[in-house]
Order: sequence, then C-alpha cells, then structure tokens
Amino acid sequence: MAKFDLKGMLSERSSQEMTIPEQKTVYRNPEDLIPSKDNFYSTEDTEKLKQSIKALGILQPLLIEERDGKDYILAGHSRRKCCLELIEEGMDRFRKIPCVYKPKIELSTASEEDEIIRKIIIIQSNIYREKTDWEKMTEVLQMEELVKELREKTDLEGKTREIVSDLLGVSSTQIGRYHSISNNLSERLADAFRQNKLNISTAAELAGLNEKYQTKACELLENAGQLTLNDAKLLKAQQEQEKDIPGQLTIDQALHPHKPEEVNAVIPVNVQIDRFYGSLRKNIETYVRKSDLNMTTYMLSALYGTVRVRNGHLNYQGSKEGIIFNAGSDQEELMSWTDFSKKLIEKYGKKQKPVKMAAVDEPEELTIKEAITIFHDKFPEKFACMMRAIRPAKNNHESAAMAQKTLAPCGFSAASGNGTEYEFRNMSAGAKFKCKGRTLNTSYRYLVEQARFMYDPFSPEFDDPEDQPAAGAPDNQRQSDFVEDTKIEGRSVEPNKTSDHAGDLTEMLPENWPEYLKDIPVPTDTALASYLYDQEKDLKQILDIEKEEPGLPHMMIIQQQMVVAGLRLLQNCIKSMEEPEQPPLPKMKNNDQRKEWLRNHKSWGLWYTDSHTGARYYKYDFDNGARLIVEEYASEPKNKNSWWVSTESCYLHLVGGPEPERAGGVPKWTYHPRYNKFPNSETELVEFLKEIQK
Repeated sequence: MAKFDLKGMLSERSSQEMTIPEQKTVYRNPEDLIPSKDNFYSTEDTEKLKQSIKALGILQPLLIEERDGKDYILAGHSRRKCCLELIEEGMDRFRKIPCVYKPKIELSTASEEDEIIRKIIIIQSNIYREKTDWEKMTEVLQMEELVKELREKTDLEGKTREIVSDLLGVSSTQIGRYHSISNNLSERLADAFRQNKLNISTAAELAGLNEKYQTKACELLENAGQLTLNDAKLLKAQQEQEKDIPGQLTIDQALHPHKPEEVNAVIPVNVQIDRFYGSLRKNIETYVRKSDLNMTTYMLSALYGTVRVRNGHLNYQGSKEGIIFNAGSDQEELMSWTDFSKKLIEKYGKKQKPVKMAAVDEPEELTIKEAITIFHDKFPEKFACMMRAIRPAKNNHESAAMAQKTLAPCGFSAASGNGTEYEFRNMSAGAKFKCKGRTLNTSYRYLVEQARFMYDPFSPEFDDPEDQPAAGAPDNQRQSDFVEDTKIEGRSVEPNKTSDHAGDLTEMLPENWPEYLKDIPVPTDTALASYLYDQEKDLKQILDIEKEEPGLPHMMIIQQQMVVAGLRLLQNCIKSMEEPEQPPLPKMKNNDQRKEWLRNHKSWGLWYTDSHTGARYYKYDFDNGARLIVEEYASEPKNKNSWWVSTESCYLHLVGGPEPERAGGVPKWTYHPRYNKFPNSETELVEFLKEIQK
C-alpha cells in the first residue's frame, strides 16, 4: 500500500483551491444555514462581534459547504449566531448574509475517508481565530483522534503526535499536558476550565492532584470565585506533605499501638534549620534555591503553621506568627516565618551577583533645585524657551509634553560649557544635568513642576526679545538658536559653516534624520517657527507689492516662495519624527502576561514606517539600556478562492542592555550589541522580561 501523506495532501488541496476561478459570493438566510455538529468552538461570548457586525456588517463571508442539497457551515458559527440575534432585534437586513462555498476538490482517497478529511478541514479553517485554552486543548485532542482514524484506514506517513504538532503548530510537550488534563481533571474542574475560569497552567497543576485535593480545589473555587496557579501549587504541596512532613510521624506510625513518646531534648537552632531544610519537599526547596522570599514564606506558613514535632531529631512548634524552636525550654526561640525563610535563603539560596558599589568619595547627587538654577543661569535662552512653551499647559502632564517637544523635538538635544552640561532625550528617558562631577537624572514632569515653583512662566524675563536685527545684518541670535541643539560634549557647529562640518554633524544628528538633510542641523521648534514667521511675512509683503504695483523680478518672487515652502516641509519632517510617549512597563506576574505584552506591541506606538518595503517598526526602551524593536509586515491580500487566511508577521530584535546570565554556559537569551537580521524568539524575551522585573 502506498504511503498516505496527509500534510502533502492538504497542501495540494490548498494549491488546487488557489487555481480555481474566483469564488462567487452568494447571499443566504442565516436561519437556513446548518451548524456543523463537529464544531466545538464557543459561540457564547459574542457581544463585541455582534456590535461590530451591527455597525460594519459582515466583513468576511462565511465558509459553507453543500451536502445533500443543504448548506452546512464550515467556518462562521459565531457570525451566524450574531446575525440571528440581530434579526430578533428587528434588523431584517441581516436576513441575507454573504457566504462562499468551499471549492469542491476531488480527493485521491476513498469516500469513507472524506468525512475524516472534512473534520480536519473544519479545525484548520478555525486555526487563526481567538480561542480559549479549553478550545485549544479540544482541537488538539480531536485532531489527534482524527489522525488515528485516518491511520487505521490508510498507510499514513509519520508518527501521530508529530503530525498533529506539525498541523497545529503545538509542541509535543503541550500535547502531553492536554492529555493529562483531559484524563485526570475532575468533572467539576473540567467544567470550570471549559468556562474559562481556569487557565492552562492552573488546570495542568490541578490535574496532578488526587480526588481529595481536587475536591478542596473545587471548594476554593466556589468560595473565592477564582483559582490561581499558586493556589494549585499550594494544594499540591499539601498533598505531598501529607506523605511526609519533615520530622513528623507518618499516619501509619501515628496510628500504631507502639507510638513512641515525645522527646523534649533541646537541639541547637542552627542544627534544626539544617535538618529542616534537608527534609523539605522538592517544590519548597526550589523556592528557597531561587531566593523567592514571598513564596517560601507563604508555603512554610501554610504547611507548617499547625505542625508540632518533638522526636529527638527536630523540636519545633508551628504557629500563625512563626516557628518556635525548643518550645517550653530555657532555650526557646521564636522566629517569624519571614525571618525563618530569610535564614534558609541565606544559607541555601542562589548567590546573588555582587553589586558594583560606588566609590566612597563619590560626590552627592545634584538636587533638582540646583539643576534648575544652573539651567536658568548658564543656558538662559533655552530655559526661556521651555518656560514660554509651558505657559498654555493645563496641568503638569501637558507641561511635560510641551517641554520635551521644545527641548528635544527629535529625541535628543545636548549642550555643555563652563563645567556644566545638559542632555534632553525622549519622554521616557527624561533629562540629565551635570555640574562639576555631580549628576541628576529626572523626568520632564518633575522638571517643569519644580521650575514652575521656582520661576513664574509668565514673567517678562521669559518673553520673546522685542529688538529685531538691523536690515541686512546677520541674525546671529537666531543662528545660535538654530545650531544650539547640535552641541554635544563640548563640540559645536559654528554658525554659517554647516556645509563644512557635515562629517561632525552626522554623529550628532538623530538616527531617523533624512539622508538628504545630513548637512543640515536640527533646528529647535522656536527657531524654526521664528524663521518661518519672518519668511511668510516677507512673502506676503512681496505679493502685496506685486499686486498693487506689478513689475517685481519674477525670480525674486519664486525664490521667496521656495524658501517658505522649504521651511514648511522641514517643519512637517520634524513633526513626523516625533516619537509617541512610551507607555509604562506593566507588572507581569506570569509568562502568559509577558507573551501577551509582547504580542500587543502596537500599544507602544508606531516608531516609523519604511516607505520602500512597507515594514512597520515599534520599539520599547528599557531602563537597563536595552531596546526591543518589533519589525512588522502586513498580511497578504485575502484570496477569495482559498480558505487560508494570511496574518501579519513580526520579528522581535533585542538590542543592547546587559549581557544575560549563563546557566551551564548557555545564556538565557541571545545577546545582540547591535541590530542585525537575526531575531529573538518569544521564549528568550520572556526570560529577559523575567530578569528585568526581579
């Protein structure tokens, strides 16, 4: 018998569908469409989808199949349900909804195998929809059963689990977890999992409990309304401790008629701590080794809060407050659970990397008031620009945004002189001041808040200068404003010599500054607005004169128009480079939340778009100096003749920051000092997020 290649057959089917002429959209009454009995995906929580359909209609036609003169749904059960509800609400326009027939492709298999293939296709048609953990498990287990059925009827190539893993993109380990949950989870807990009250990690942990502790888990779920992974781990630890509590007699020993008497011998506390740790179960020992103080304290207090052991090996009594060693003796010692956990972690926990200590004679940090005073005295023009910018702001948040836009419109501005210097960066990075070896890093919000307290923004001191430069004289003041932001670490670009210093400017310009402007320094908002105002005013005068007394040189008019146009384009260029405010890094408690944060990278704000390739870039800057760049490409256009739905593809690049720790010589994530074409995996970045939030 010839080998049956399932994956190859499905790929061939897909290619056949792509060659079929364009499928015609037909309109069918949703009441006449028959849901597939093989559909197990939830159609309960559809309120958001319903509102979307109500406002925009059906954006993607339903996929249907004709069998025996009737139309059966392959994909679109939730959309049909929403339309039926809208019809009941009196919206008759949904009595006809767009549908597309699945192309009839003749399979090279017998007719009894067609039904199996049809069920496999239903699962594949829903592979990219948003699913609950229970639906993910169900589709994997059903796919596995379908592959087994097909194996009985054909000489199928490959192992069953490998085929399922390849078709659905799920690991063999995850399939094993699904089996454990399906086989071992009680009916009540399985129902909670089906209702999305338990996530996959919690369900897998609960599946390892016996009947007694699964019943306890149900009681906790009913009383608290939820059940976390830590709750499940605690129940498992209690189950383990029931077998063997350190130093405590087993149940058989306790019930034995020759139970030994308690030994009230006084044992040194340090000795008992060592013996206690040597008797700990593996799960609690793991928390100690990881130096997880919170979980260690929680587990010890929960498991040993009522335990009393006096057997000559250990002599302690547990309570809510802590553990009492040598209770009732003259050497009694009470230790809180937190202190006891600290002792265990100190002796047996993972040694932390030594922290680099600052030199003893290092000068104290620059205060915010000193920094603002220095900024006001040493850089009065820059300070005045900031104070004028924040005048119309309604609150400190708006003031901070206006200050950042004025001080560093392109994400970076710096200057130095007379032993003082400043750096203004993007909103998340904030500002930096340095004077005589003393440094201050601060946020824009705190900077403007304190500046308002020390100086009045509406003071005439900060008004625009009234004196205008003489006609024909060089505008030295404005030229100074124009090149001010190019001063970095004592280097500066001399006025009227921008073209002679193109090489130096390249190092000081922002990364996304256009290539055709590399010999032009980035002007401040104030300087650019001032130039544009004057040039527009001159253009208006020229046009008014030409209107009243025609005859001005044509080239003079054209030249002035080109100057104004160039300044307007430059202003728009700078505005397009402004970065969105970076949202704060949320507190993520588990890997699922970390993955969700990575996948929701669009919430960071679009960084820029490559006009040549169409690629979109998003970035997130971390406090440790690392930058995460997401390179995203749009999905391919939908082919009406194919069931395949293309999705957006993205690649994640972690650049810079500290090098990762190594376990057995292997780093926790791939380290890239510079951006390159090799992306980081989601698993690597989860480890990185764990590390920075420790």
